[in-house]
Amino acid sequence: AEVEFIRQWTMYGAKKTYTGSEPKPNWQLVSDYYANSSSIDFLPKPDRPNPSEGLQFRMGPVFLPITGETEQEWMLQQEVNFPVVPEVARIVGFMNQQSHHLLLFQWDDSLAAADRGWGMKKVSITTGTTSFDGDKLLTSAWQDDEEFVLPTGTALFWDQKTYLDMNYHVKNYNATGILPCDFYYNVYFKPRSSSTIEMKANLVNNATLLLPQGEQTRDYDDPDNNSSQKEWRYIWTMTSHAHKYGTDYDIYVRDTTGVITDKVYEGFYDYKNDYDRGYYDWEHPATRTINEFLPVKFGKHNNKKAGLVARTKWQVDEPLVTFGFTTADEMQLFYYFYTTELPEVTTAINDVDAKKIQFNIMPNPMSNSGKLVYTLEEAATVEASVVDITGKLVAELGKESQTEGTHAITIGNGGELAKGIYFARLNVNGNIYTKKFVVAD
Repeated sequence: AEVEFIRQWTMYGAKKTYTGSEPKPNWQLVSDYYANSSSIDFLPKPDRPNPSEGLQFRMGPVFLPITGETEQEWMLQQEVNFPVVPEVARIVGFMNQQSHHLLLFQWDDSLAAADRGWGMKKVSITTGTTSFDGDKLLTSAWQDDEEFVLPTGTALFWDQKTYLDMNYHVKNYNATGILPCDFYYNVYFKPRSSSTIEMKANLVNNATLLLPQGEQTRDYDDPDNNSSQKEWRYIWTMTSHAHKYGTDYDIYVRDTTGVITDKVYEGFYDYKNDYDRGYYDWEHPATRTINEFLPVKFGKHNNKKAGLVARTKWQVDEPLVTFGFTTADEMQLFYYFYTTELPEVTTAINDVDAKKIQFNIMPNPMSNSGKLVYTLEEAATVEASVVDITGKLVAELGKESQTEGTHAITIGNGGELAKGIYFARLNVNGNIYTKKFVVAD
C-alpha cells in the first residue's frame, strides 16, 4: 500500500502540499484496496517493446470506490523523448475491461502543454478542465484492448520531444470491490522517412447539445465543413461516441452542393464493424476501417458546406439532458483518421493514376441494392457499368461529362439483386477501374 501510494503521489504531481480543491492521492482508498479481499486485481503488466523500436507508457491505476464517485474522468500529461525524429505506425493499447475510453492527444508544443500543468487533472465542466481544451490534436483512441496499426506507407508524425495528453474515462460497475483502472500502451517507432504519408486525426464534438425529454434526433456538421480551406481527405477509419440515451448514430457525407448524400458509418454495427446487430451499443460503438480509403471533399464551396455530418438519435427519460462527461449526461462526438494524399499502396484502384479518383461500392457486402460511388478531383468524361459473374449487365451509365466532386450510381434501383459476386467498371478519360463487390442476401 505504501509503495502504491508513492506511485499515486508521483502521478498526481509529486507535490509537497495540495490545496483543498486540487486532485491528490487518496491514502484511505489505496489502503482500503489492499485490505479488501473483494478488490479487483491489477491489470497484468504487458511486455515492453525492444527499446530500439518502442517505448511503454502507463496511465494508472485510477482507484475507483465501491460507492460514491464510481465514475471518473482524468487527464495526465506525458513527455516523450525519442532517440530519433520518429514516425509511429503502431500503438498497442492494454485496457482494464471496465474502462470506458482512453483518448491520446499530442500537444502542439511544450508551451501548450505547460498551460495545462503536470500531474493528474480531473475532467470537470465547472472548473473548465476538459479533454477538448488547449492546443492539441487527437492522435489515437481506444475503447478496448486494441492494436492500432496504420496502413503501409502512413504514420503518425510525432516530434522528437513529444508532449502527450491522456484522457481516461473509467467506471466501477462492480459495486463489490475497489477497482484499479489501468491503461498501458506500447508505442513502436522508426526514423521518419520522406516517403511516408502523415496520418492525421480529427475529433468532432457538439458541446452545445441540449436534449429535452422524448425521442430526439440531431445533425451535427464537422466544423471543418465550413472551412475556407478546401481539401480532399482520404478517410481510413471512423467511430462514434454517445452516452446512455443514445439509440442510433450514423455518419453521412455532405457533398459540395451542401446536400447530405451517402451514409458512410452505420451505428448499428458491432464494435469491429463486422455485422449489423440491430441496435446502437453506446458503450462499444462500431469502428469502421476503410482499407481502400474513403475520399471526402471538405470546405466551403460556393457558400455550401462539404464534409462529414453526424446524425444521432436519443431516447431521453429526463426532463432535460445536456452535454457532459458522465454517462448521465450526453455527447454527440465522432472522430476519424485520414490522410490528405493517398498512399501508393492503396489497392482500391487498379491504375497508376490512383490519386485522381476514388471508387467504391457502398455498402460492400450489400443487401438487394447499393451505390457505385466515385469522386473526381477534376472534370472528366465518365462511363460506368456493373455486371454479374456471368457478364450480364446490371447497371449502366452512358458516356457523359461530369464535374469535380462525388457522384453515385444506384445499383439495383431499389429492386432485388440476387445473392452473388458482381464487378463494377468505371471508365474515366479512358482509364479503366474495376471493383468487385458482394450481394450477401
